Amino acid sequence: MAGFYDLTTGIAERARELSRRGTVAYLHSEFFGGGGFHAAIAWRDGEVAWGPRFTANMPGEGDKHYVVVDHRDGMAANALLRWLGVRRGDAIDEYAAAGLNRHRHSEQWAEGE
Repeated sequence: MAGFYDLTTGIAERARELSRRGTVAYLHSEFFGGGGFHAAIAWRDGEVAWGPRFTANMPGEGDKHYVVVDHRDGMAANALLRWLGVRRGDAIDEYAAAGLNRHRHSEQWAEGE
C-alpha cells in the first residue's frame, strides 16, 4: 500500500474486508538507537477510517512523507491507539499502556515470549 514499507496490497485488502465486521488497525513501528518511525492506518465498515499517518521522532527517519514530531504524543502509534480508545493512565504512552512494548523484537512475538 502506498507510503508503507511492509503493508502489502493483499493485507490491506484483507483488513478492509474484515473491517466490515469491526475496526481493523495496522501499525508499523521501527526504532533503533533512539531514532525511528511509526506508520499507521485503520479501517471501519470497509473504508479507511483513520490515517494513514506517517511520523518519525527525528529528521532522516523514514521516507520524505514521514512527518517529524517532537513528542511521543504525536507519533502515529499513540494517536491511533488513542483513537481506538486506549488511555495511557500511568504508562509512559498509549503504546506502553496497550502492552505493545512487551515485545521489542519480532522474534519474541514468534516465540510467544
